Amino acid sequence: MRDTITDGRVVGMKTGRLFGLVLLLGFAPTVACPAKKLPISVSQLKSILAKQGFSGTVRGDVHFSNFGILPCGSNRYQVFYYEWYESHPPGLAIHAQYRVLFIRNDNSYVGSYVVQDRPMRISGNSLIFEYPGNLGNRIQCDADGLPANILLNDEGGTLFK
Repeated sequence: MRDTITDGRVVGMKTGRLFGLVLLLGFAPTVACPAKKLPISVSQLKSILAKQGFSGTVRGDVHFSNFGILPCGSNRYQVFYYEWYESHPPGLAIHAQYRVLFIRNDNSYVGSYVVQDRPMRISGNSLIFEYPGNLGNRIQCDADGLPANILLNDEGGTLFK
């Protein structure tokens, strides 16, 4: 008998093959999406930020995206893109803020830069943005850590909490 799918049901599948399918589907989300999972939970990240001097808000319409690990000498930083939106009734202005946050490998909040756009990727010891190189397109760290000042898309920025 051939296996067929009817109205979302598998008909005629042998028990051994069904068990294999269940195992495969059970592990599929873990295998398919490892890059999407945060190394620390959102609640842990919010707690770290709230307790360690983050000047932004962690309440309301707040979103975090994990960009991975940025190696800087003996330190490794978890990099997060932060989005905050202040909602108003329809027709009124919406305020927003975007930052890149850095959490050291010991879960200490190091600081952030205000940015205009989401970063593209991490390459070596640089966080790359989609800007022309001559206008500044990266936040690059070294053995001493993150730079105090940056240039992105011809706009300066400062590391702050």
